[in-house]
Amino acid sequence: MRGGAAHGTSTGRSSSPPCRPSDSRRTGKNYNYYDDPKLFEALRPFIVKNLRVQLGFGARRDVAVVLGTGRNFEFFGRLNSEEKFFDKLLRRRTSTVHHAVQTAHVNDYLDKYEGLLRSAL
Repeated sequence: MRGGAAHGTSTGRSSSPPCRPSDSRRTGKNYNYYDDPKLFEALRPFIVKNLRVQLGFGARRDVAVVLGTGRNFEFFGRLNSEEKFFDKLLRRRTSTVHHAVQTAHVNDYLDKYEGLLRSAL
């Protein structure tokens, strides 16, 4: 049983999965870095700095896979246009991950994800 504010209440009631590092909880819903322009601008230096550090490890810069086809892709695409991190961005739906893992469609999802990653090579 999970406990704590991020995973539910102390009553042991079931709740949503843990938050990703780039989001938080607000009014019981995921609150992502792109949900508030002020939050995005506050986090922007941290995001840029860490991407530069990671790219400094020798990562390829010709293509990157972005998880999320909506606002995450839009915001990352805008950031990438300004900072010139990658030449090309590929997108992958994230809701499919949650659905596929919870159903019998996990193999289909993995096949599609593998195809996307192979296209990036």
